[in-house]
Order: sequence, then structure tokens, then C-alpha cells
Amino acid sequence: MTSNSAESVNALSLQERKYPVTKLMDYFVELQIRWFFERRQDAEKWTHSLSKWAQSRTIRKMVKSRAWKVTGIDEYHYNVDVGGRRCVIDLLSRTCECRKWQVSGLPCGHAISVCRFKKQRDCSHLTMDYYTKEFFVSTYLEPINPVPSEFEWVVLENHVPLQPPVMEKRQVGRPRENKHIPSCGEVTGPSFCTRCHATGHKTGKCKQPLESQVLHSRKKARTSNVATSFQAADATQSQAMTVDLNAF
Repeated sequence: MTSNSAESVNALSLQERKYPVTKLMDYFVELQIRWFFERRQDAEKWTHSLSKWAQSRTIRKMVKSRAWKVTGIDEYHYNVDVGGRRCVIDLLSRTCECRKWQVSGLPCGHAISVCRFKKQRDCSHLTMDYYTKEFFVSTYLEPINPVPSEFEWVVLENHVPLQPPVMEKRQVGRPRENKHIPSCGEVTGPSFCTRCHATGHKTGKCKQPLESQVLHSRKKARTSNVATSFQAADATQSQAMTVDLNAF
């Protein structure tokens, strides 16, 4: 739902995407050549009829369904009891009531339990064909040939050399904001302020003064009070001197 093969390939070309487009295409071609060759070599070593991924998933389901109880209904229908919950298996149409067999193409635990009940050691015949070794080999059967060397290219007369792009330069315009867009049904939490430790707002909109501002205002108030005291003392002393002069 949120990722695809293109994003997976882009994750491998974080540095190569800065190359010119011709060099970038050469990188992708070499990557595909290496992938196809390694997968063909790996498939030749397989001894099982299923791919490694399908085989590991099947073994995991076999271990999980060891204690499930199976009872036969007829030649093609079987009932599997898992802790009081029952599922009916139809081997003729390859369906199960849990629908995991139909959706994934791999036999579910109920179908594997039926194979164990029928004394069948291998249940690969219940798997869809596109999980088999033959399909995997046919996917990477055709080789990918590399692009000829640039010394063999035909250069045109009006050919202009392509310069590599400059990715380090800042793009024109306002930088993109990485704002989180809530998905459908997502409930966002309340805002939290790291200054006053209250909810409902953040630090940028907090009206609580900083500690440095409070200390500065207190210091300013003390300085103002001291200055007022000195002014009052000077005024009193001046009045006393005036009275003494008048008496004299």
C-alpha cells in the first residue's frame, strides 16, 4: 500500500542518481544484469520444487499445525478442528473456509494438516504454479546484454557534451515543509509545551516568560528600588540643609 518496486530501486541509487542520465541508465542496466545472473545461479542449486520463500512459509505452517485434528468427510472434503473452530477443506477446488489458501496461493495450515492426515510427506502439489522453481527460473531465463562501449557509438556532428547536474546547489523558491499529514482515522495527540509543561499549545505560542526574562525583570526592579531609595534620601537631606540654612 505504501511502497513498490520503484521505491526499492531508488533506495539503491542514492549516490548514482546524481550521475548524468546516460550514466544512470548504465548503472541500472548493470544492476539488472547482476541480479538476473545471480538469481539464475542460485536457482540451479535448489533441490526442492518450490522457491526458498515459499518453502520457508510452508515449513512454518507445518510446524504450527502439528496438533490440529482432522476428520474425513469424503474423498475430497475434510474437516479440520483447531481449538473448537472448524474449517472444511475442498481438495478438488483447492479452497478452504479460512480463505488463506485462495488469497495467497500457498496451502494454509488446514490443507497441510489434511496432507499429514493422508500420510503425504510433501504438500508442494497444493501450491500455485507461480511459487515453483520452474516459474522462478523462467522469470530470469532471458539474459540482459550490456550496452556497447561508448567508443563504438556513432557521434553526431552537432553533438553537445552533457554536463553532470549540480545537486548541492540550493533550489530556487521556498524550501519544502515536512509537515505531517494525518491519515484517515488517525487521532493526533494534544500539543505539549516544553516551557511551561502545559497542554494545548507549543513553545512557539507560549506566553509564559522565560526564566532569564524573569530574573532580568527582578534585577531591574531591585535596581529601580535602590535608585528610588537614594533619590528619597537625597531629597530628605536637601530639605534638612535648607531648613538649617534658613535657621542660620
